[in-house]
Amino acid sequence: DLSEEQVLRRYRLDKAAIAGLCRELGGDLESLTGRSHALPVAVKVTSALTFLASGSFQTASRHATGISQSAMSNCLAQAPSENEPAYRNAANYHSMNMQVVCDPAGAITNVVAKFPGSCPNAAVLENSALARLLEGARPHGAWLLGD
Repeated sequence: DLSEEQVLRRYRLDKAAIAGLCRELGGDLESLTGRSHALPVAVKVTSALTFLASGSFQTASRHATGISQSAMSNCLAQAPSENEPAYRNAANYHSMNMQVVCDPAGAITNVVAKFPGSCPNAAVLENSALARLLEGARPHGAWLLGD
């Protein structure tokens, strides 16, 4: 029932992108039991997006989605089943280390989202197409700031 603008503000993605995520992740997120109380894929996806977009804790996100704390926790299970220690970052929680680059207007020009949380920032940059692009001369007037 939200307008496109409200969806963008709440989830940081438009309706088409969210629908695409639901289609892409549906096979992994659908309930195997078919129980009547299982959360639909769209609720799981939008609950996780609310948390990720807001940066708030689960309780605050739960109020925006209308689902229970335990259901919210299930939507946000982050521990990978393979190579779990690699996804523990310096703060000892599971994460991905990613690179996002934007131009002065804030338009995203480069994204690398494939490294586990234990991977150093420099390694993400070194293994990106952006690093290869910048190996020669730095484009005139361009700066790359990072952390």
